[in-house]
Amino acid sequence: MLAKARRFVGSSGAVTCRADALVEIARVRMAVERTWWRGTSGGVDERNLTARLELAQRAGGLVHRVSVRQLAELVGCSRSTVEDSNVRLVREGWVRKLPAEVRANLGGAWTLAIPPGAGETGGAAPGQWPAAGERGAGGDPAVHGPAGGRDTLSLARLQAHDAFHHHAHGGTGARLLSCLDPVEGRRPKELELLLGVHRTTVRRKVSALAADGLVVEADGLVYLAPALAGPVGVRAEEGVLEQAAQARGTAGRGEQRRQAHARQREGYRMLLELRARRRAENRVVARPPVRLVPEGVVDVESGELLDPAWAGWDVTDPGRPVWVGETVRCEVAG
Repeated sequence: MLAKARRFVGSSGAVTCRADALVEIARVRMAVERTWWRGTSGGVDERNLTARLELAQRAGGLVHRVSVRQLAELVGCSRSTVEDSNVRLVREGWVRKLPAEVRANLGGAWTLAIPPGAGETGGAAPGQWPAAGERGAGGDPAVHGPAGGRDTLSLARLQAHDAFHHHAHGGTGARLLSCLDPVEGRRPKELELLLGVHRTTVRRKVSALAADGLVVEADGLVYLAPALAGPVGVRAEEGVLEQAAQARGTAGRGEQRRQAHARQREGYRMLLELRARRRAENRVVARPPVRLVPEGVVDVESGELLDPAWAGWDVTDPGRPVWVGETVRCEVAG
C-alpha cells in the first residue's frame, strides 16, 4: 500500500490553480492534526503550523510571507519561542524558508510541506494509537476514539487570545479546547493521549478551564462549554474569553506585545533608512586619497627632490613613501 501511495504521489501533476492549492493546504492540515505532538515544545510547533496554515489559506497556496514578530502575535507567545519552533520545524521538514528580498515591513517567504512519516503516531498509522513501547501507548480506540481528534481551525481562533497567555491557560489550554465537543465528551485519559502531555497537566488545565466556565465536567467526561460551541468547532466568544483573561490577570497582554513589536519594527525601519542615506552620501562625496608626501617636495617636470628633509626616501607614491637610505631620483609619470 505504501509503494502504491508513493507511485500515486509521484505521478500527480503540479499545482496549477487555486483549487489544487487549497487541496494541498488541506493535506498539510490533515497531517498536522494526525501527528502526535509531544510535550510543550510539540504543542508550540503545532500552534506555529496552525498559524501558518491560516496564512497559507489567505495567500491561496503553501507559499506565504510572515515575519517572526507577526508569527509570535498569531501564535500568542514570545518571539524567541517562535524562533526556536521555526528551527525545529525546518529541521523536521514541515517548513522551508525561501530566498526573498529583505526589507522593512516585509516578512520572509516560507513554504509548507509534509515530511516523510508525518501523520503517524509513534510508528502507528493515522487513526491508530502509538505502538507498544512508545509514549502514549495503551489507548483503546473503542473506548477513547481514534487518534488525531484535534481541530486546527478551532485552535487558530483561540491561541492568540489573552485568555491563553502563558500566565493564564496557556497554549495547552487552547489545544485542549480544540479537542472538545459540547455533545460528545472526552475522558481525561483520551485528552492526555491526544495532547501528548502528562495526566497531571491535563487535570490541572481541565480544573482551571472549568473554573472559568470554558469546559464542563460530568460523569468523568469533559465537554466544551455551550457558550463556546459554534456551528463548526469552537467559537471564540469574546465576552467569555475576556472574562477568563480578566480573572487570570492577562487581559491586555496581547496588545502590549503588538505595541512592543510595532516599536521594534519602527526602529528597524529607521535603521534601514539611515543605512540607505549613508550609502547615498558615500557615493556622492568621494573621499580624497591619503597623501603623506606634501606637494612641492618633488619637481613635477624633472622629478628632482627639492626638499632635503626627504633625502633617502622613495616618494614615487605620495601615499606610501619608502625609506631606501640614499637619495634617489623620482620617476614622475607624464
